[in-house]
Amino acid sequence: MQPVFIAIAKPAFDKLPPAQQSELRTAARQATDMQIAKTLQDEESAVGTFRAANIRISEPNVELFRAAVFKEYEQSGMSAKWKPGLQARIQARQIIGL
Repeated sequence: MQPVFIAIAKPAFDKLPPAQQSELRTAARQATDMQIAKTLQDEESAVGTFRAANIRISEPNVELFRAAVFKEYEQSGMSAKWKPGLQARIQARQIIGL
């Protein structure tokens, strides 16, 4: 999946009236949702093209991958900086299969 990056300088954002800040947040969420949906469509299409061409697609064991990644985050101390509940939210995400 492609990351979506939307940025505005905090000093500039903080100078905006609350209504404009809210509008920017709403527009950013909508744009992010649209980009993610488009990316998922593109990926599904690509997988279909690969399968039609008899290209083998490897599907990782998601649980093993997550366990290894979270172990690294914990050992590095990075997960200690996460907002409360973030890890549970990540783990609750469903993986879209190939």
